[in-house]
Amino acid sequence: MKRFFKIFIIVAVVLLAFMIAVPVIFKDDIMTKSKEVINKQLNAKVEFSGFKLSLFRHFPDLSVGIENLSISGKDQFENDTLVKFDSFNAKVDLISLLSKKMKVKGVFLVKPEVMAKVAADSAVNWDIMVEKEEVSDEEIDTTESEMDFRVELKTLEISNGKIIYSDEVSGLQADSRNLDFILKGDLGADSSSLDIQMDVNPVLISMGGVNYVNDAAVNFKAGIGANIKDGRYHFLENQLALNELQLNFDGLIEMQEENRINTNIDFFTNQASFKELLSLIPVIYKKDFEEIQTEGNLSLNGKVSGYYQDDVLPSLDMNLLVEDAMFSYPDLPKKVSNVNISMQTYFNGIDYDKSVVNLEKFHMELANNPFDATFRLSTPVSDPEIRGEMVGKIDLADFTDVIPMEDTEFKGFIDSDLQIDGKMSMVEQENYAQFKSDGRILIQDFFLSTPDLPASFSISSAEFLFSPQYLELKSFDSKLGSSDMQVNGKIDNYLSYLLEDGVLRGDFTLSSGYFNTNEFITDSETEEMPETVDAELELFEVPERIDFKLQSRFDKIIYDKMNIDNAKGLILVKDRKIYLEDFNMNLFDGSLMADGEYSTADPDNPYVNFDFSVQSLKVDYALQSFSMLDSLAPVLRNTTGDMSLDIQYMSALQQNMQPDLSTINGYGQFRSKQLVFSGSETLSKMLRELNLTKSDKHVLRNTKVDFLMEEGRLMVKPFDVEISNIDMNISGSQGLDKTMNYLVKMDIPRGRLGDAAEEQINSLISNAIGKDVDLSAGKTIKVNAKITGTYKDPQFNFLFGEGEKGQTSLKDQVKEEVEKEIDKKKDEAEDKVREEASERAEQIIQNAEERAEKINAEAKRAADRVREEAEKRAQQLLKEAEGKNFLVKKAAEESAKKIKEEADKKANQIETEAEKQADKIIEQARQKAKEIEKEN
Repeated sequence: MKRFFKIFIIVAVVLLAFMIAVPVIFKDDIMTKSKEVINKQLNAKVEFSGFKLSLFRHFPDLSVGIENLSISGKDQFENDTLVKFDSFNAKVDLISLLSKKMKVKGVFLVKPEVMAKVAADSAVNWDIMVEKEEVSDEEIDTTESEMDFRVELKTLEISNGKIIYSDEVSGLQADSRNLDFILKGDLGADSSSLDIQMDVNPVLISMGGVNYVNDAAVNFKAGIGANIKDGRYHFLENQLALNELQLNFDGLIEMQEENRINTNIDFFTNQASFKELLSLIPVIYKKDFEEIQTEGNLSLNGKVSGYYQDDVLPSLDMNLLVEDAMFSYPDLPKKVSNVNISMQTYFNGIDYDKSVVNLEKFHMELANNPFDATFRLSTPVSDPEIRGEMVGKIDLADFTDVIPMEDTEFKGFIDSDLQIDGKMSMVEQENYAQFKSDGRILIQDFFLSTPDLPASFSISSAEFLFSPQYLELKSFDSKLGSSDMQVNGKIDNYLSYLLEDGVLRGDFTLSSGYFNTNEFITDSETEEMPETVDAELELFEVPERIDFKLQSRFDKIIYDKMNIDNAKGLILVKDRKIYLEDFNMNLFDGSLMADGEYSTADPDNPYVNFDFSVQSLKVDYALQSFSMLDSLAPVLRNTTGDMSLDIQYMSALQQNMQPDLSTINGYGQFRSKQLVFSGSETLSKMLRELNLTKSDKHVLRNTKVDFLMEEGRLMVKPFDVEISNIDMNISGSQGLDKTMNYLVKMDIPRGRLGDAAEEQINSLISNAIGKDVDLSAGKTIKVNAKITGTYKDPQFNFLFGEGEKGQTSLKDQVKEEVEKEIDKKKDEAEDKVREEASERAEQIIQNAEERAEKINAEAKRAADRVREEAEKRAQQLLKEAEGKNFLVKKAAEESAKKIKEEADKKANQIETEAEKQADKIIEQARQKAKEIEKEN
């Protein structure tokens, strides 16, 4: 016995050492082979954070694991994640590793996420396989490989998966969460029995904004006889459950050559009840479904037959029959009774035009109020023919007596009497006499109050009138909370919009006496959002195939802390864009006018292009209303006063509706009668360093600033302003990176620079010249402040003298003043010398002419630089607008034109002023010469 235990311990230790060592021995081979296979097969970006090998997890087989694996797309999908996993594990036959013939027996996926997308141009993000012609024979030749790779899969498990499908072409959206899937069988054999178990909850399927499956639970069990070699799969025992509705399947799927898939599947319910069909209605299934009482028979059956290849799809023939059904809740006084439904759906996968949808009968009685409807659609491709009717009067208050609705008040009346019968060609040919579309839908005293809405919603009256030409909204008088809204108008081309790819056209008038948007923000939203963080918005995509004209008027709008009065203007919705024309409003004792567009023609690249005119608006309110002002002009923070702003503004938008500041372009003018700055770090620090004032409060009056925005950088043209009784000229720019580059030119009275500067000035004057020189204390010193750094950490370089470069010190400038005074004394002495009078006069004129010529030449160079810079900016705007829509191009052309006009005006002004100055210098010289000659 002792010997047995000794042998057992030795074997166990050796086996343990072997289990630890084997992963280390083969890790490099498997890692190399995995990367080789991935790189050969996929044209995508593949990343993973870890690679693990273990003999413990699937002993005696080897477990190969990849952690945090993600696969991103290519080209237009390069920023989209196609697939990602928390972990990807494979079960590998250990013996196959020893023989260099690696066999994969199982795959286990933990938290996989698949995001499949079909773009508007029909491109798909899962097209990442390397095409055969892209792989050379040498690359796919495995004869020289160190290790062969085979898949003999017997188990595939998915735990807690998520699959999202988005098709921008068809408008189909599908979202499934909490996916658990198990497939067992021998996929490496020629034939095998496959067992499938799948559970998904919830599942959402929508198309065109309509939810066809909403938060449903799906369960699928299948036994499949698989002839893998021949590609034949026979459904044996199969059951699909959608909530409580269970369907059985029987049939065959065959994989054939040229990507053809033959399908022949029957599906049917087995002794189904009406209650199973009711489970597909979310409002019923989610509320006390087990307690509901039902009667009636249900039959749902159909057949999928034909083949899938290229544009050919299998055909579908499905029939639904409900007879003498009812349902009620034991605790509620009323019921829905006498439910009878007969519906046949046939889809022809070869000739779509032979498809037919026929709701032959729909009848129900809601608390003894009958409602009937029929509908038939045929020849949907060539010439859609529709026939149907909807007749009944419903008291909505009966719903709360039939279906449990806690904390919900629901009442009102809907009276419908509508008939439609005809072909689309009759409408297109304007043969309205043959196309029947008559009737109306009348809503009266509608009221809905539910926790799902931020405020109660009511419609005092609404009437829809139908005709073949148009749908008329004759009246719509509603309230949401305290906000009221009245709408009327017509919708044209609604049949073409519903049945074909037509454009829905509408012309409406919208009015409201009081509209409080704050009521639409629920308490839960405000509680969950910290005070310091703004609620994140989502991009609003303008619907396609819509052409609406909306003449609107709002007497009062409450938005956040803003009170908006007399808002009115024209709103156009077209080509997935919203246009504003002459939209104006009174805002915070000021006014705002806007023209322009908001575009989601390309949802991935939305943009705005607007002209704004704001008049007499309080600065603090303006910062609340226009977030870009705070980003582009932070100097306005802690500022009070009024402002007017004219701006042409263009920028891209982010997906949260906020502007992409780096794309902002435009120009405009800022005006204010009075601004009071408090705590401006830049302005206050500059004035303190010059010892001009210790106050942090500064007043600016009658300010006018012209500015230009290019790629998010704000460039300020030179403007004059008085601050702390100092005349200043300010120009420069600032960027989104918080950097500044400004030049402030000042004429500062000598006495304002402080005692130390005054002593230095007096000492220089005294030492340089005698008491006969007079420089009055009122003389000004030219100071240029070069401001760089950031808003929070401004840096200053003070320069003294003319021009932006200036001189190096205050001492140099005082020395220059002294030298000028000495020259003046010399000139006075020389004027008294008669024998040099004539020569002096000629010299004065000659010097004046040379100086005038120099001034004109310098002015011409300055003017040419202004025109050249303007031309560059104009061409840049035009270049950025290339390939964009008409409005953007037009705006760019207008901007370029205005920039060049303003530059030409400024250049002409420079040249004119220079000519005046030159003429004045020459005239003064001639006059001086005459005086010298006269005196001598």
